[in-house]
Amino acid sequence: MRSTRTRQEFEATMLPHIDAAYRLAMWFLRHSPDAEDAVQDSFIRAFKAFDSWRGENAKGWLLKIVRNTCLSQLGKRTRHTNVIQLDTVMGDQKIDANTPALRDKGLLPEDALIAADNHSKLRKAVKMLPQNNYEVLMLREFEDQTYKQISEIVGIPIGTVMSRLSRARQQLRILLLESENEENNHEV
Repeated sequence: MRSTRTRQEFEATMLPHIDAAYRLAMWFLRHSPDAEDAVQDSFIRAFKAFDSWRGENAKGWLLKIVRNTCLSQLGKRTRHTNVIQLDTVMGDQKIDANTPALRDKGLLPEDALIAADNHSKLRKAVKMLPQNNYEVLMLREFEDQTYKQISEIVGIPIGTVMSRLSRARQQLRILLLESENEENNHEV
């Protein structure tokens, strides 16, 4: 079947979202070569289906394809896990005052260390979330997708998106409080 949309239209529309596609693939697959393969497969699938795209939310449409590709790859693996490791996404990046998210001209060195410690605790807590809650949290907080867009990407009702997001945030609060209590108990 001959495409009525051009390759240039596809590239102009979808390539700006390649970083988001790769991040999502990394969250699912936790291995850079696998994520790269998933993104490549997803872009091929997206190109083949580009004529069926209705022109709304290019990023969400592409992320849905990436999600489905990753789930398909995970289904083929022999080992399954309910937790996605953020350490792989972050790589060997050290968290310190020079970390871009923490860099602020107004931060004192002590404040930067506290911020880095808090970031580390948050990463550990996020790693402990179940995949469905983690997935919704990542799409909302890191990819800035709306509830409706997440609903379309994940294939669940908006109410389920909202409840999973609420549950993920509640679980994070509990995990962070437990971490803080554990830390306070060690100081005594």
